[in-house]
Amino acid sequence: MLVVHSECQNVEALCEGLEEQGCRVTLARGAIEAFFQLKTVRPQAILLASEPTELGATEVCRAISQSTAFSNVPVFVCGANSDAEQEKMMAAGAAGYLDSAWCPTKTATILAGCVAEQNAGPTTALQA
Repeated sequence: MLVVHSECQNVEALCEGLEEQGCRVTLARGAIEAFFQLKTVRPQAILLASEPTELGATEVCRAISQSTAFSNVPVFVCGANSDAEQEKMMAAGAAGYLDSAWCPTKTATILAGCVAEQNAGPTTALQA
């Protein structure tokens, strides 16, 4: 699981929860670092835990989903709250979105389950 964040308050708790669920976690502090990480890491899923500072979440999601190397890696977005924002993220290739008021432990459980079922098809809304 590649977790991309800029200033996410609960990122350590989220990563611990994901590791407890059996996920191997790699952190990227922003979009540019995430793209560098993707050159050497093959994640089962990507979580945009906060809006990357260099590029918007929509642009990051679109770039990953349009990449032939990573088009089958699900991208989950945290904090896409408005219906318009959620639709925009889904159109950009997001596999699902999470509430911004998420509980790290519950979010980790949901994401681990989604990773396990990633071949079953796209996920819509994930309410943590």
